[in-house]
Amino acid sequence: MDTEHSSLRVRRLIDAGGPQARLLKRLLDKTTPGPDGCVIWTGAITANGYGRIRAGGRAEGALYPHRAAYALLVAPIADGLLLDHLCHTASTSCEGGNACLHRRCINPAHLEPVTNRENILRSRFAPTAVNARKTECLHGHPFDEANTDRDRNGSRHCRTCRRAKDARRYGASALPAATDSDTDMDEALRRALAPRTAVGR
Repeated sequence: MDTEHSSLRVRRLIDAGGPQARLLKRLLDKTTPGPDGCVIWTGAITANGYGRIRAGGRAEGALYPHRAAYALLVAPIADGLLLDHLCHTASTSCEGGNACLHRRCINPAHLEPVTNRENILRSRFAPTAVNARKTECLHGHPFDEANTDRDRNGSRHCRTCRRAKDARRYGASALPAATDSDTDMDEALRRALAPRTAVGR
């Protein structure tokens, strides 16, 4: 709402009248300028720190003001997408959480539609995002293509650490060297676990 384009769109919507104009007017009546161009919602807040506004009567339910502002002033939000607060992502001083002021920002220029996964990965605090940014395992081995396995849910696992764990569990002599391929590793494990047969009876 701080750009010339948004201001013109606001004026046109209000001049046109109707339910959208009434909703936009209610949005604007409950905002105040914030830091870094944020437009802070001053109305009702949910338990998780986001704004809340009724679209009309009780039957219509409540909306998030930042989603309403984006839909009115930019474009409808595609199904399955969330709005990432770019002002929060860019801030290095915000500690996040329910008290985060950025959650109440309704400036459409500070909002970007993204998938839930992308929104989580942009976070500085979410464990999934923190782990995704790691370049090596706890023991300092690189998370690169040659040394990384992924399980069904996409979690990364260090092959070097897995080999060391398997060596402790099954005995070092049963396992190939760390430079051998995974196929050799699987075959060595099968041989090590196979039942032993008596020789020379």
